[in-house]
Amino acid sequence: GRFMSLKDVSGSIGIVLSSAALPFVLFFSPFLIGWILFALLGVALVAMWLSPRDHMKATAEEKIPAQHSYIRRQALSHTLRVMKRLDPASGMLIISGVAAGIFYGAIWFVVPLVMARQANSGILGLGLGVFDFSILILGFLLGNLADRANKRRLVFFGLLLFAVSAALTGFNFSWLFLVFGFLATTGDEMAGLSLWAWLHTLERDHADDGLVSGVINLFQDVGWAIGPIFAGFVYYALGPTWTIVLASVPIFFSWLIYQLVMHRHPPALAARTLIPHKPHRARHRT
Repeated sequence: GRFMSLKDVSGSIGIVLSSAALPFVLFFSPFLIGWILFALLGVALVAMWLSPRDHMKATAEEKIPAQHSYIRRQALSHTLRVMKRLDPASGMLIISGVAAGIFYGAIWFVVPLVMARQANSGILGLGLGVFDFSILILGFLLGNLADRANKRRLVFFGLLLFAVSAALTGFNFSWLFLVFGFLATTGDEMAGLSLWAWLHTLERDHADDGLVSGVINLFQDVGWAIGPIFAGFVYYALGPTWTIVLASVPIFFSWLIYQLVMHRHPPALAARTLIPHKPHRARHRT
């Protein structure tokens, strides 16, 4: 949880800084903006090159010690088998990732259009940054909470807060938009970090971390692709309010699916009699 919160906070710092620098950068020429982006990507490339190397080799072949031949694994069947082994955390990360991507994609489509139509759009100018500002403020706290608290409850309340706040963001484009946007991303981060921490506890050998994270990120990008397309069809028919409300419906569905999934995965009962909370006081008891 703390590691994933560090990743999210780092990304949010970049988005908040870019949003703050956007009014100044727009005065630059396209040639200079291109060189700035090229320099930033170059720094990222150097950082990746200097990062520690992975000691494990990614291969699609598996050798049996008792034989001299290799067995080639089928990529799709192996992926499905790995994701099924990590249920329910892996499945909920996919479902919630698609739902969150649809909502955020619609937000980034709708808010600039509303800003263009409103004379006083100063508050909405902060609206896009508030979603990452909440991660910047609460990211480390939520990451530490995901490692220590009950992950099932955090996912429950996180998805519920995300769904309700996301639906309410579309009904007011004043300062309440900032409040509900802040709460929506807080719920999303609470549920997401808890699911990643839960996934880490389910994966014991960590031999397929790249595969699992790649599949989850793929479905998150699918949600980001669906969101603007959906908003483009709905915006001119129903307006910005109902576009955002309808974009939050998949989040409600992800919360309902989570309830159904949890009925199939009851919480494990801890053997408190075997390991007491303070064993030095109970060691002489019968």
